[in-house]
Amino acid sequence: MAMDIIEVSLRHRHLFRFENETNAYSLLGFLFYSLVVPLSNKRDYWSSFCRQSIVADVITRDRIMYLLSILHFHDNSIEKHKSEKVEPILRYFNERCKLIVEPEKNLSIDVQMIAYKGTTTPTSFRRYMPKKPTKRGFKVWTRCEVSAFVYEMILYCGASKPVSSASVLSDSSLKRASRRPTTTTSNDVKSVNAQRERPLKQYGSSGLVVLDLIRNVPAGSSIFVDNYFASTKLIKKMTQL
Repeated sequence: MAMDIIEVSLRHRHLFRFENETNAYSLLGFLFYSLVVPLSNKRDYWSSFCRQSIVADVITRDRIMYLLSILHFHDNSIEKHKSEKVEPILRYFNERCKLIVEPEKNLSIDVQMIAYKGTTTPTSFRRYMPKKPTKRGFKVWTRCEVSAFVYEMILYCGASKPVSSASVLSDSSLKRASRRPTTTTSNDVKSVNAQRERPLKQYGSSGLVVLDLIRNVPAGSSIFVDNYFASTKLIKKMTQL
């Protein structure tokens, strides 16, 4: 998995690039370690008070900051929305989750928060939800099983782009077929917007999220949603799938 992530980043570099794969692995190793040993600031791993030798003895702080600044997963020259910077990784994450376990019968669609208190991402990505255990961060819609395993997630990118660009929202597309990853280009932006307009009015943005997340579930599955997603038209559509 790590090698695939690095390959995606190397393939979609923009103005800068990793000089070699060693730098990419060093960055990835640092990010994994920072999850296991979290500190309040990235620079603390090199500070005299919190110094982590396993990191500080291998790579410098300035080098890590530089590598983070040039990390890319998408070609900026064809970017139409800020979310396209991370969509390749999200698609890869979703595909890997499908391969790990067999889907259970009882599935839930809900909103979750990924903690984030930084300021470098677009403001439309950062949400504040006071009723959630994690109040500030990235809002994602998820399809989970009873054991809490996440099969798939969609990142909320603001009201102007409520659904993943990989979604095909026409009625005929809502069958249980394998999703083929796509990238929005200048030639199909208008087409995607036109396809989205009618079902968006019919089911609402939250309803489209549910239809997108249940596209690949096995027949006979039980889907649970709360009143945030539920509507008469959505329930009727789900019974037809």
